[in-house]
Amino acid sequence: MTALRGGLLSARAMTAGLLSLDMIVRTQVADAGRVADGVALTARPRLGGYVRVLSPPSCSRCAILAGRWYRWNQGFLRHPRCDCRHLPSAEADGGTLTTSPRRYFESLSEAEQRRVFTVAGARAIRDGADLSQVVNARRGMTTTVVGGRRLRTTTESTTRRGVRPGRPRLMPEEIYRIAGDDRDEAIRLLSQHGYLSGPTAAARLLVRRQLALAADQAADLNKLTVVRLRGLAKERGVKIPSGARKADIVRLLGGAADELEQMTVAQLRTLAGDRGVKVLSRDRKADLVAKLRASGASGRTGTALGDPNKMTVAQLRKLAADNGLRVPSGLRKADVIAHIRFWERGSARRRILVPEAAVKAPAPAAPRPGLPSELTGSGRDWKTLLREDTGMVPVPVRDLEVPGAGGYILKSGQAYRIDGVVYLVEDEATSAREFMRALTAQRVVEEFRAVHDSLPGASRYQSGYAWLAGRNPADAYWAERYNRPDFVSAATAGDGGVRMWNRRGDVLGPLASRDSLMHEFGHNVSSVAAHLDLHDHSRAWTSAADSDAVARRPTNIGYTGDLMYRARRIDWQYRAGKGYPLGVTEYGKSSVMEDYAESMAFYLAGEIGQGQIKRGGPRLPIYFRDLFPARAAVLDRLFPEIARRQRAAIAAR
Repeated sequence: MTALRGGLLSARAMTAGLLSLDMIVRTQVADAGRVADGVALTARPRLGGYVRVLSPPSCSRCAILAGRWYRWNQGFLRHPRCDCRHLPSAEADGGTLTTSPRRYFESLSEAEQRRVFTVAGARAIRDGADLSQVVNARRGMTTTVVGGRRLRTTTESTTRRGVRPGRPRLMPEEIYRIAGDDRDEAIRLLSQHGYLSGPTAAARLLVRRQLALAADQAADLNKLTVVRLRGLAKERGVKIPSGARKADIVRLLGGAADELEQMTVAQLRTLAGDRGVKVLSRDRKADLVAKLRASGASGRTGTALGDPNKMTVAQLRKLAADNGLRVPSGLRKADVIAHIRFWERGSARRRILVPEAAVKAPAPAAPRPGLPSELTGSGRDWKTLLREDTGMVPVPVRDLEVPGAGGYILKSGQAYRIDGVVYLVEDEATSAREFMRALTAQRVVEEFRAVHDSLPGASRYQSGYAWLAGRNPADAYWAERYNRPDFVSAATAGDGGVRMWNRRGDVLGPLASRDSLMHEFGHNVSSVAAHLDLHDHSRAWTSAADSDAVARRPTNIGYTGDLMYRARRIDWQYRAGKGYPLGVTEYGKSSVMEDYAESMAFYLAGEIGQGQIKRGGPRLPIYFRDLFPARAAVLDRLFPEIARRQRAAIAAR
């Protein structure tokens, strides 16, 4: 009847009713069996509980629960048409494909794996990812703009106790899109974003892959399978057409030597001249072939080597593509050159750029008055080490102790001073591949500057930013103070400086953590505002918190905007037992200092969602001041221009 009232034709309404009846009957029959098992379990208290057992085929949500042990009085999680069973047991069981998520996954064909776990999810699981992490990630799937790029992310496990606290967590689909054909990079990103069960899992996969590759390199190509041959071709950067036979693949992999042997002496001499290989007039064909092989040259192209100083990024990309090398998008010219150089020295063993020794080195930079040749040592404020602006030409940093960072030593990096603001960037690169993948120091500085320029009166409150690869040495202190054993700093601030921690391998940059930078800005504002009695421990702030506890707030609120602001979870309830029960968020309840900083982040965010200002009224844009008016009034005294703009927007809604 409901379908008919909704305007469906009688035939369609009957079909809908039949499907609904089928679902109800199947679910109720399965429930009846589960209830009978539950009654039997209750009568046998020595067992104590039950194990969830699959009835294949099963969905991904059920698969990750297989083999788990539950107490006898715990409810049985199920969905419509769920046919899973519970088996009375005294302990968990993961020995069969019906009680082991991993064994069930491996029992499926690749097509079934893709259908049940999605294409990217199944690929991630085959690469060693944890099934639960892959499946649960889809619960919070969303799209967010990070650093001007639209990325598929998830809010799952991005809370303070999650695997990516306070930072964007990429979906497996996005990870494989970024990594492209580089499986090492895909595994590194899977581990970084919490899909692998731990760093050891990634290490085992990489070691196993490297051993297999080494075996392939040493083996007779004719003895390898087509699958191994294709994998070896991908490592060497050799394009293999789809449908190619084994003999064709073997020929392509060994093609460099064959092509050189088939060339005439005149062609070999021309190729040697193009490649910069020194040959003698008396050299015979065999001598020319040997010298060309030793230089890594092949006869595939007869064009001259590219001079990177004379080529644009587009020309470098085209040269790489013509030689079967894929260059990731978004790289700067220096990164593209580093990527090609690494490929030349690696498995490709082929030269397409002029040797580095042959490239004319730029003239050494003249000493710059007022600037040191290198920053090193300790005992001084790092924000005052550079007395003159450097522009985008940095000063090298070596073994520099960063004051205010618990004795952290920055081993190697660059320092910039632009418009009076100092930027420290730790250089974690140890190889060409890591350098190519890591953010360049200039990009980090540019993103810091973009955030700095967006802050109201930024230079009055902040004079330095540091991008550090390692962990904050003071984490143990804050873990004890906040009673959070798993506490890990994402960023810290004080005395006008902001330090961002744990940035090793970060591919997103400062703009992706804009909410954290706004939070740290709040700490620095509090330090400067002390003389106005508007800091975090001031009477004005604590009184405002008391007033906000009884303020009238909008209802039916839905938070929108930046992903990380939504993950911070505004909470105006009084939470007894917390360090500061009146805090505006879960983290803000750690202390009044964190409450001030969290309030600053939301105050500067502008519109944070929609809600009903009047009960039963329309949903309208809401601001931090709608939820915490007294705190906003304190911050308005520091930022009157922001107050004016927000009040005008509220009056116009």
